[in-house]
Amino acid sequence: MEPRIVELNEIQVTGIQVLASPESGEFGKTWPKLFERYNEIDPLDGLKSWYGVQSYDKELMSQGIWKYTAGTESKAGIKTPIGMETLHLPKSKYAVFEYHGAISPKLGETFGYIYREWLPNSEYNPAGMFDFERYDERFLGPEHPDSILEIYVPIIEK
Repeated sequence: MEPRIVELNEIQVTGIQVLASPESGEFGKTWPKLFERYNEIDPLDGLKSWYGVQSYDKELMSQGIWKYTAGTESKAGIKTPIGMETLHLPKSKYAVFEYHGAISPKLGETFGYIYREWLPNSEYNPAGMFDFERYDERFLGPEHPDSILEIYVPIIEK
């Protein structure tokens, strides 16, 4: 699985955040909460994509947990609704991996491949303590075998 390399400007994502381990099932529970409150967010005009942002904090990771935010790209300067978080993902170069199929359990295996095999053997190092999944009209649902999503990993050259 070879990624394409892209450069993106800063992305602002507003959504529902949880602190949990990936195995807990809590990440998936953020999405219905986000969709219930979507009308409180001021998304970019015509936007039809969603973000699942993993933020890694060394102290939390030592406990086997990290921050997961299910959100949508929002307009700069919005007031973050109560109970939601707004993240500012910096301008960066990204390795973009296209993932096909149902989410569980292969998505976790794909992240393992990216961080344990692809990155160490590539000409890049991670450029941040986060990554994200981007869902667009090609995503047909978490169990659908024809679903497509993209995984974005910020990178810098070694």
